[in-house]
Amino acid sequence: MPLVSAQLLKITSYTNPAHIIEEIKSKPYTIYFALGKFYFKIGNTDNSIGMFEKAIQLNPTFAPAYHNLGVAYYKKQDYGNALSEFKKAIELDNAYAKAYYSLAVLYFELQDFDNAIHTFLRLVELQPNNANISFDLAQSYVSRFRKNEENNSQDYNDLEKALFYLKNAEELQPGFPHALDNINIIKSILEQREILLT
Repeated sequence: MPLVSAQLLKITSYTNPAHIIEEIKSKPYTIYFALGKFYFKIGNTDNSIGMFEKAIQLNPTFAPAYHNLGVAYYKKQDYGNALSEFKKAIELDNAYAKAYYSLAVLYFELQDFDNAIHTFLRLVELQPNNANISFDLAQSYVSRFRKNEENNSQDYNDLEKALFYLKNAEELQPGFPHALDNINIIKSILEQREILLT
């Protein structure tokens, strides 16, 4: 069978109403999950939470429902529940990059830079060629350095690690926004420190 015919057959099977009905019967949680995404998209966060909870009730092992429930809680600024749902998604699928990213960003926003770094490091393992993740990890190291600088407990190793991941982001995606500027700033800080120490 030619490739074009095979592709048409595949498309037809997915758009066949009988196939869709069978899919719904075999996985009813997908309807609630889709409704949750729809409600979230139109800005009805409370209804989206209800739909994601129903999807979880029907299939407690469906990690994307926990993740999206966490995103809905995040939108409502219910960060405790958002953290909990992101963690549940990761428990169910320890390679679920979207859930790790959401968790890392939330830790970052809560200024829990230790956990943000730990979570971004796991993401780098999962997606080593993702320049955005390397850049965000670098920003987490810089932010931890700055936070600790306020009470004179900064660790310059944080800047060294930030420099490493910024360079990685630039290598993965030349011209990555703000990477070169940040590289130059960190190099300058580290050079000035060397001069002071000598």
